[in-house]
Amino acid sequence: LHRVDRRQRQMCIRDRSQIGLDFPFLGWPRYDENQVLRSIRGINLGFGFSFRYFMAEDGLQPERFNFYWGWGTMLLFWPAYVELGAIYPFLMDSDKLFCLSFGLAVQVLMSLIMMSQGIVISPFVPFIGWSFWL
Repeated sequence: LHRVDRRQRQMCIRDRSQIGLDFPFLGWPRYDENQVLRSIRGINLGFGFSFRYFMAEDGLQPERFNFYWGWGTMLLFWPAYVELGAIYPFLMDSDKLFCLSFGLAVQVLMSLIMMSQGIVISPFVPFIGWSFWL
């Protein structure tokens, strides 16, 4: 298996876009002043916006579990969910990533609306997603 050092790994995911069945569906990475990937922002399949923030000091890194928290909207500005999870990026070739993510989303507002209509649903939604960083 081909191993790369930390600097090469950061270069592998620099200036990429993300697409997949995940939150966000189509996203773009955000870097801090030290060029560490701290978050991703984008558009989700609920016609809203998604934001994920990576918790590790060195940001998102390939070939390890990366924990994150996030939030998103539906129908542009309707508050939809808050999430906690982990993403595992697999290094493909030298400049692309395939990522698996899993976590738990909390949809409090939607649950309250459904309960007001007499429909009881859990606000906790487990999920699994995948994405490509191209």
